[in-house]
Amino acid sequence: MNVLAIETATDRGGVALLTRDGHVFTSTFHAPRQHGELLSGCVQAVLQMSGLSSEELELIAVDVGPGSFTGLRIGIAFATALGQARQLPLVGVRQTDALGLPAAAWWPGQVAVWIHDRRDFVYHAWATRGRVGRASVVKVSQALSRLRDKEGVLVVGSGAQAFRDLLAKEGLLVPGEGMNFPDPVEIARLGIEIYGRRGADRALEPVYLQPPLASEKEA
Repeated sequence: MNVLAIETATDRGGVALLTRDGHVFTSTFHAPRQHGELLSGCVQAVLQMSGLSSEELELIAVDVGPGSFTGLRIGIAFATALGQARQLPLVGVRQTDALGLPAAAWWPGQVAVWIHDRRDFVYHAWATRGRVGRASVVKVSQALSRLRDKEGVLVVGSGAQAFRDLLAKEGLLVPGEGMNFPDPVEIARLGIEIYGRRGADRALEPVYLQPPLASEKEA
């Protein structure tokens, strides 16, 4: 099926289009707080590259977090509006799944997903082959204590990128930068799997593990 995937949960956003004949088209950006300005252009770019029109889309998948409060709202609102306009089914994909499942598929040890929340907080979740556990938001020091005395732990996500030096001092492994941010292509693939397993979501709800801090600028 022709699936449009939207990724706005981090500073690195983008769109992917997977076509029913297996072709993949992507348009990405690294522009903090500019998701609203750039997202529509990314969608138009992948449609133009693929030669498809929005009427030929069959499913929309979107990252529902946890992640940037503002970014999630923009991505979900855009997906919802497009879905309503074209009467398309929608599915939400958790960022922890988009990061943890690909890593756990090839890494022989344990995988910890760290998504940077704000300052010294991260969303932490354990990933194994085919499954990602429930995420919790904790201070980095607390998340680090969960990794100590464990061998062969790979830490992925924006939190792993932000605290790479700290993790290295503890002898923990962090992959290259490209693997620490969700790939819209993976959002599309997981969206297809989720849709086939349980159908469309009635409504897209962002995953917020704690309320946003209105007094802080990092959204």
